[in-house]
Amino acid sequence: MESLQKILIVDDKKENLVALRSVLRDVDVEVIEALNGNEALAATLDHRFALAILDVMMPEMNGFELADHLRTEDTTRLLPIIFVTALQSDEQHMFSGYEAGGVDYITKPFNPKILLAKVRIFLELDRQRQELKWQRDNLELLVAERTSELEQELSERQRAELEKSALEQQLHQNQKLESLGILAGGIAHDFNNILAVIVGYCGLTKINYEQAEKNIPEIEKAAERAAELCRQMLAYAGKATLTKSDVNAQVIVDEMVSMLKATIQQNVIITPNLAADIPVFTGDASQIRQVVMNLIINAAEAIGNVEGEINVSLQITEIKAGQAEMDHLGMNIPTGCYICFEVTDNGCGMDDETKRKIFEPFYTTKFTGRGLGMSAVLGIIKAHNGALQLFSQLGQGTTFKTYLPIQASNKVGEEDQVGSTPELTWEGSGTILLVEDEDQIRFFAKSMLEMFGFTVLEAVNGKEALELYQKRTTVIRLVLTDMGMPVMDGYALIPALKQLNPKLPIIITSGFGDADVTSRVGTDNVAGILSKPYRTEQLLEVLKRVIEDEVTVVE
Repeated sequence: MESLQKILIVDDKKENLVALRSVLRDVDVEVIEALNGNEALAATLDHRFALAILDVMMPEMNGFELADHLRTEDTTRLLPIIFVTALQSDEQHMFSGYEAGGVDYITKPFNPKILLAKVRIFLELDRQRQELKWQRDNLELLVAERTSELEQELSERQRAELEKSALEQQLHQNQKLESLGILAGGIAHDFNNILAVIVGYCGLTKINYEQAEKNIPEIEKAAERAAELCRQMLAYAGKATLTKSDVNAQVIVDEMVSMLKATIQQNVIITPNLAADIPVFTGDASQIRQVVMNLIINAAEAIGNVEGEINVSLQITEIKAGQAEMDHLGMNIPTGCYICFEVTDNGCGMDDETKRKIFEPFYTTKFTGRGLGMSAVLGIIKAHNGALQLFSQLGQGTTFKTYLPIQASNKVGEEDQVGSTPELTWEGSGTILLVEDEDQIRFFAKSMLEMFGFTVLEAVNGKEALELYQKRTTVIRLVLTDMGMPVMDGYALIPALKQLNPKLPIIITSGFGDADVTSRVGTDNVAGILSKPYRTEQLLEVLKRVIEDEVTVVE
């Protein structure tokens, strides 16, 4: 704001200018004089005026015309104008002054006090207007500065959130890799044990072929254990169909404890207490294994690097009417008989907040045990119509108890036995197109097919198989194909063959898991599926069914 306001006085007679300046002595202003309109307009280029006092009758440019010019300029269009004239005023004359932009009209001779009072009013209005303008400009500046600060803060916050998100993703990835490392160690240990059995019995058979009949069932049993381990991993990765069957909880827990003893740190002792009379129950064995593995691994990680112990218990528990057993949410557990699997550690324990959040997906805590897969554990227990309890105190350790309902018809389970050598009496006929990129698998598959009475055409990938089928369409009865192959895989081969012959029976052999294959190919396009590794009797069963279905359709 300017410290001293300015008034423009315009009159073509100097004596009138002197008289006006004399009146304005009593106000603290700077007075700028002009003898005509052009001088007045020039003065407005160099000064900002709070008020203009204009004579009406002037040569070249009268007061009304000067006011019109002032109203056309942005810097002076709001300038208050008082017209002063010696003419006898009438309504029309005054109206012309107001129409030209004047705010007041005074006739000479005038009363100095009245003119001075009006000048003071307009000066105060100008001061207030300038004060408001200064406040508005200052407010706009403050708003701009604050907006810039907020934008900077927002940018920094967004950058911090991005960095936090990146660190969380990195942490989650590290946790997954760590969990995968523990799992891979257990699998490697189990597979090495299985391979030791296979290699050992193969060595014994080489030394004494007369022992082959005795040794081969043991080799088959070990191979089946390896196949089951692969199915577990496919289920864990969501690549296999999770189907319910009779589950022997005692066998599962015992196997997982044995495997995890070899993988967790040596400072942690696992003490199992497994009842022998545990009945089988209806459930998904792969999912139950995941529950057992996650709970024991989490207990081991909660103990950390200090000496500790994990107690693993498996018992039959009956909840009777009126017995108050609550799950982790404080809900009553229904009455009935349950298989109760319990894992207790003497690790770091949890505070109340951690216990409330432990089952949230991807929740992590600051202590060593991060609760890997606890949301999945809870989901699996719920899927089996079971319940879960959690007991923990900071520095006192943790106990997880799972309740799996038992059906009344269940009896004590026994370990599955590998079947004896099948009766291979059925024989087929015709030509089968065998598509497999692994030489050893293709060799023994061809041998089995020829043993069953089929003629076999071989192809090492989908492209070669398609070309071979186009040449031998009339003689090929069905196709037995792998899915993962170079050049052209099974997923591309099957629709290409179906386009040539929609009724062509196709049997799939794959190690990816049935659910993954059928979701991509569709059940309508395949006559049968064999999960690798498959036994001779399994291949025979699928071939027999497909051939018999083909004959039935023809008839």
